[in-house]
Amino acid sequence: MLITTPVGSREAVSAARWPVPEERRTVTVLFVDIVGSTGLVERLDPEDVRTLQRAYFGTVSGVLRRWRGVVEKYVGDAVMALFGAHGCDGFDAYRAVRAGLEIQAALDRRPAGDTRLRVRVGVATGEVLVDLTGAHDGGHGAASGAVITTAARLQEYAPPGGVVVCPTTRRAVAGLVEQRPLATMTMAGKAEPLDVWRVTGVSRHRPARHHGPLMGRRRELADAADEVVRALRERRPRWVSLVGPPGSGRSRLLHELTRAVSRVDGAEVRWCVAHCPPYPDGELAPLADLVRALLTP
Repeated sequence: MLITTPVGSREAVSAARWPVPEERRTVTVLFVDIVGSTGLVERLDPEDVRTLQRAYFGTVSGVLRRWRGVVEKYVGDAVMALFGAHGCDGFDAYRAVRAGLEIQAALDRRPAGDTRLRVRVGVATGEVLVDLTGAHDGGHGAASGAVITTAARLQEYAPPGGVVVCPTTRRAVAGLVEQRPLATMTMAGKAEPLDVWRVTGVSRHRPARHHGPLMGRRRELADAADEVVRALRERRPRWVSLVGPPGSGRSRLLHELTRAVSRVDGAEVRWCVAHCPPYPDGELAPLADLVRALLTP
């Protein structure tokens, strides 16, 4: 159905700003701060403080860029980064969490002199208003929204060397990282307490469990099954590609395909399913989903 919006005049249309300079988007915000920075600075010479800061900020910003994070601002010793400010592929929260884990590991490998830095990391996911022209490294004030305050408060609850996440981030990275409940946090201005989870490491991929009945997609499932059966009978490889945005049901359709084609002409079909989450830029090309089926009759 075509929906039209009346305007006052042709001049009003031509005066509209395009492309749109700001947009509401769901992003993941990461806050990282040094543990005990005040006492640390008090006992160091200014030259040593400068060396420490350069090593710290250089390491943190380098890790964030590798995981496609945008450094939005520096607040004292804290660094705030955005993931998903320019676009979303469904893995922004995962990249932010992995960046938080890698920041501490990188600081452990690169001590600044005799000083070992420990940091706290808070990660929160939610809706913000993004200045698209200002969403770049050092783009102070590029994003506005309550999730920024949530990420900053989460960082304060993180143990030294720890990465903590909000419930939305926890759900977004479920099955990709190991998590355990940490505490229930009461934030000023929020009516309900917030559950806090700590990320303890990267988990091995576990196939998703699908207990409910498949709704729709019967035609797509039948077409894919026909291609697989034809490949087996002809003993020639064929390519079946399932394309769609995150949450559209690709994994569920693949799960149903393995169930639908379990035997062909009396012979058992063996499926091998692999999953590849994003890797840092410069190591491997980011892959939203990599599913390769090796079939043997």
